[in-house]
Amino acid sequence: SGEEEGEEGEEGEGEGEESWALRTVVVEVKSRVRRIARPPALHDQLQAVAYSLMLRAEAAHLVQTLGEEMDVSPVELHGPPMWHAANFEAHVLPRLRAFAAAVQAMRADVAARVSYLCGDDRWRDRLLRERGCGFLVK
Repeated sequence: SGEEEGEEGEEGEGEGEESWALRTVVVEVKSRVRRIARPPALHDQLQAVAYSLMLRAEAAHLVQTLGEEMDVSPVELHGPPMWHAANFEAHVLPRLRAFAAAVQAMRADVAARVSYLCGDDRWRDRLLRERGCGFLVK
């Protein structure tokens, strides 16, 4: 004779190892001087996302403190509303790669580096666009 539907099983059933899962969460602590931002500033969320992705964590908790006051904001990487991991991959990483490639190319080419450093704003903007870094131009 098995258990009837809706009948409780042994004490603690459903609370064993099968119902628990561990996950890696990055905890980013910001000590504020003026105020706690609710919600946290986007740049703070993106910093927590970058740390989480580098550490292969599933999420982050952005902790803000101001004196004795504390606020904890969860930052999910793979879910709404921001879908941080997918957007980081689609928007931030390509720009980081383009910037790193441009820096590497300028380091390898003395004439290009001097041209950039000695040029006016319009010239520098043109060089940035040519190197795939138009997103840096105002």
